[in-house]
Amino acid sequence: MITTTRRALGAAALFAAVVAVTGAAAQEYPTKPIKVIVPFAAGGGTDVIARIWGEAMGTRLKQRLIIENQAGGNGAPGTMAGIKANPDGYTLVMGVASTMAINPHILKGIGYQATDLQPVAMLAFSPWLMAASAKMPFKTVPEMIAYAKANPGQLTMAAWTATGDVGRKALSMSTGIEILAVPYALPYAGSAAAMTDLVAGRAALALLDISAALPFLQSGDVRALAMTSSQRTSLLPNVPSIAEAGVRDYEVTSFVAVFAPLRTPKDMVDRLNRETNAALATPEVSKKFVDLGAEILSWDTARLARFVADENRRWAAMVKETGSEPK
Repeated sequence: MITTTRRALGAAALFAAVVAVTGAAAQEYPTKPIKVIVPFAAGGGTDVIARIWGEAMGTRLKQRLIIENQAGGNGAPGTMAGIKANPDGYTLVMGVASTMAINPHILKGIGYQATDLQPVAMLAFSPWLMAASAKMPFKTVPEMIAYAKANPGQLTMAAWTATGDVGRKALSMSTGIEILAVPYALPYAGSAAAMTDLVAGRAALALLDISAALPFLQSGDVRALAMTSSQRTSLLPNVPSIAEAGVRDYEVTSFVAVFAPLRTPKDMVDRLNRETNAALATPEVSKKFVDLGAEILSWDTARLARFVADENRRWAAMVKETGSEPK
């Protein structure tokens, strides 16, 4: 009995020591800069949000978060780089609707699923804006539809992400008009090239995140036609929802979240989640996100995992409906 008790006490002491060491490691983390992969070009909405978040987190964690843009391939190569990274807590990757919920359904041989990354924290949820070049003769969605019907094969849409391209096909199906894609492959990938063509009128339309669109709306180079969500946004209160503009059963929204390689230590992921939610709650960060037209959602990792799974089901259905599956 005495021997058994001593062994039990010894095991308990060992367990307590391991817990203490693990807890201490969690408190010390991070001890060096953290790399954050943004799988898109610099200057886009995901990049802007990542940099705001990264600056706030750097202050809280007392370590730099280094943003590394890996553009191209609809965000797939950058996402794969995050999946293959060492799961030591020092590499994170930004995930959005196109990379986490659409690419696995439309890119043949992509080699990953959303479940190949570990959810860390939700940053923002936002509708997209359907914008038109100011050089186009239409100013509303009904006028755009009329233009497309009167000018077959002339209505074009800039498409540089999977979200935008599936959204284009769904819009074509919902309105009965032909919308031609203007794709952007390397080395001209990214929203910057698309915005250049939109301003010049080489592309008639684009589906944009609000942060990317705002400067061009303010300059008058592009026009806001509708929000691609069921409701208006307070940032652009005069812009109708797509349903108000007369297009039913159509909704394209996006999100920005942080992910880590699988097997990243749970204590590190939990700390990143807590610090992210605390950073998002500060007035400074909150205002910056609101100014970008992004809704802050301070979720735990389990809630984020459920959301990503739901988004995968929703976009898989839209991909199938639009015939966007890989052939």
